[in-house]
Formats: sequence, C-alpha cells, structure tokens
Amino acid sequence: MNTKQFRFSQPLSQPQAAPRSSFGALRKRAAQPGSSVPPQRIPSEYPAPALSLVPLASVPLSPAPLKLTVDVQRSIFAFGIEEWDRLVPRDEPQLRFEFLEAVEISRMGQNPTYIAVRQNEQIVGIAVAYETDIDLLTLASPGLNQFAQAIRRGPLKRFLIARAMSCGPVITNCRPNLLLAPTLSPSLAQEVAELLVQGLDEVQGGDLRVLFEYSTTAVQAFGTALERAGYAQGASLPGTQLEIVWPNFEAYTGAMRKFYRRAVKDDMIAGAELEIQIESDFSALAEEAHALYENVLAKASNVLERLTPEFFAALGHFEQARLVTAREKSSGRLVGIELLLVGDTVVQDLYTGVDYTLNDKHNIYFNLVYPGLALACQEGFKTVSTGQTSYAFKSRLGVKPYGLSIFVKHRNPLVNALIRRFKNVLCPVVEAPTHRVFHDKTAADAPQSTRKNKRKVQNAPSMPHNATTQTAVDPVVVSHSFGA
Repeated sequence: MNTKQFRFSQPLSQPQAAPRSSFGALRKRAAQPGSSVPPQRIPSEYPAPALSLVPLASVPLSPAPLKLTVDVQRSIFAFGIEEWDRLVPRDEPQLRFEFLEAVEISRMGQNPTYIAVRQNEQIVGIAVAYETDIDLLTLASPGLNQFAQAIRRGPLKRFLIARAMSCGPVITNCRPNLLLAPTLSPSLAQEVAELLVQGLDEVQGGDLRVLFEYSTTAVQAFGTALERAGYAQGASLPGTQLEIVWPNFEAYTGAMRKFYRRAVKDDMIAGAELEIQIESDFSALAEEAHALYENVLAKASNVLERLTPEFFAALGHFEQARLVTAREKSSGRLVGIELLLVGDTVVQDLYTGVDYTLNDKHNIYFNLVYPGLALACQEGFKTVSTGQTSYAFKSRLGVKPYGLSIFVKHRNPLVNALIRRFKNVLCPVVEAPTHRVFHDKTAADAPQSTRKNKRKVQNAPSMPHNATTQTAVDPVVVSHSFGA
C-alpha cells in the first residue's frame, strides 16, 4: 500500500509499501476519444454491469457555428477518460472518470445515466444521475420523520417514498453532479445548463427528480435553468469547511484558544497507543474497512446511504482516494478508518469507521480526523471540507458552516405543486453552531503555508470546495440520493 507520513506531536509510524494495481488495459482502451469499451473488457474481479453502450440520444440542438449536441449514455465507458476528465477538475473528484468507474463497477449506483453536452465535439457540460428511492422527509423535522415511520410500519410501507432519478454523488460530499466548462460565456453557459436539465427530465426512471448539493455559486450557475424547468429550491443541511492558513499541524493547534488546544492534546494522549497511517491504495483493506464503517451505520439515527465492500475495493484504486487507518500498536489490529478524497486545493473528509470496543479508551474518532488536517497544512491545500451533520464536534475544530440547497421536481403537476407549497416543511433551514476556536487575529496573522502545491491544477473548479464526514458526535449518515 502506498502511504504518506505526517508529523504530529506523537509521530505516525512508517507504513509498508505495496504495489498499486489498476484497471490498466480497460483505461487504456477507454482513454481513446469516443471509445465504447464492451462490458466484458471490465476486469474479471469485478462483475460486468449489464449496461447498453448504445447512445440513447445524439441530436443536434443548435445551428452552426455552435454545433451543440447532447449525448446520453448508460455507461461511463462510452466516453474516453481523457475527453471526460479534460472538463472535470481534480477538485471535483466525484465526477472524475476513475471515481465514476469505481461506482459503476461496484454497482453502487443503480441504472446510471451520463449526459454530456458537446460544442464542436468537445464536452462542455456534464450531468450524472442514478435511479433510486427518495424519502421526501429526508430533511424534515424529527417529529415528522417519527410520524412517517409509524405509518410505514403499517400497510403504507412506502409512505412519502418515491422512485426517482437522483442527480448527486453516491457519496455525500456536498457537491452537485452537474458541471459546466469555465470557459463558456454567460449566455452559452445558460444554454448548456438548460440542455443538461432538459436531458435529466427526459431520462426514464421514476417520477421524481432530486438534484443536490448546491452552494451559492452552483445555484448561480444552474438555478435559473432549474426554476424554468419547474424545480422547487429547498434548504439542505449546511456544509462545513476549514480554510487552511497554517504551515503545519502544530501551527494549527497553536493558533487555538487554550480550551480547544487542550482538547486536541488530550485526544492525542489517549491515542498514543495507536499507529496511524494514510494509505493511498487500500483496496486490500476493503473488507476490514467496510466492517468498521458498518459499526458507525449501526449507531446512526438515519441511514440513507450504504457503501459496499465492492465500492471500497474499487475506490481503493482511485488515485485521489486516501484511507486514514488506525491500528492498535500492541496487536496490529485495525480499529479505525477515515475515508478522504484529495484534489488540487481541497481535502474532502468523507466517512468514518470505528471499533467501538476501543473508542472510549483511545478517542479513535477524533484521532482519525487530525491526519486529514495535517495533510492539508503540510501539503499546502487551501481547504478541508468536513461536510454535513455532527456540527457540535466539527465546530470544535474551527470549521465554518455555509448554506446548501437542493432542487426537487415531480412529474405529476399536482404533486409538484404540493412540494413547492410545503418545501419549507420538507426542507427546513438548519442552523449549525459555531465557536470562537482561534485567537482573534488568527486568520490575519497566521503564517501562511510556504509549501508550493505540487499538484498540477487543471481546470479551475466552478464550485466552492465542500465535502462531508460522519464523525464522532451524533453519527448520522445523510444522503438525498439513496433512500430506504
């Protein structure tokens, strides 16, 4: 396993390296523009999805010289890896070819649909959606959810649960699954956005359409097109993120006020018997990692998204994926994991897995979060995205919340009118707590990282950086894409 070493008050141990595997032959073939790799060419260790690669639509939509066309496919392998990733920046890892490849091969997403708008044969806009069940009360109040659960225990098993096309990542990382080329003029960007929304509306798969998560910048890019198409905008759970202004982890904790700095110190003392590493190829750990992740789901109050061992294994090959591992030094047993995605400027903290029999003794939850922060400081990242839920714990780290939106539409005009009428009940605004963690002059006076980011920035991301993590306090797994 390829690993990365980070400096802490208590050093992390040096892990053993292992060869990195890949889908080499498949990717080489998929890299050819316009290639259509047959399912049987997928490596034998992953069952080939029964998907047709025949285009569902390829229709000229504008006269020359724009030559805009819409290409709808049921497999990511219908596109070339280079033509797809030419549009997608590394700071949008949920839309990178390798990530979508992992989702498709592991069958994490049901009936995937990939929509690409081309201008003169070059992709300038994309959307990715999956068919799933959506609980319309995902974001509603606890009381309303309890009422619905009581009804579902009777004959109405699917009360307020609808079959839908969900345009959002299979992981909850607070990013939308629509993307526009940053070089488009405002008028052309609007036209491409409308074509993507039109394509989503025309794809078969349930009567409901749900699109998430949209920051203010993303709403500016797609909000007009979605509103014109009849979508209702509602509040989602706030995202959280930490802007990195420190050269290392010690400077980060040194900028904290005494109470918060002491809490970090106590956590690390409790974790002194843990060996912590960051793995960059963790496919061999998929089964162990998934078992620890399931421990968290078992305690979650709302499980709407469940990763699979196959997804962990496939994602382990993705070069932007990292797995923080915590092992008990005395036994070598894996007792905690934290799943990360890294871009050019952002670290996304996603999911946690913990052995609860040792959690109280070693403060495993908290000690799994710190390596991601150290990575960001040490390697010159600009932001650590810590996502939705567990706000009390995250506020202790100094993260700040920001607003996110979802867009919902039902094909039945009456149902859609009811959704618009009661959107504030279905999607109430949630206030996330914040604390004054750092000294007042921290942001202005903190030493900036002098490390030059070694990663080549490709396209400037069109969305602000955000992600999600399920952490120590109030473990809740929230997603609008995969419902019960």
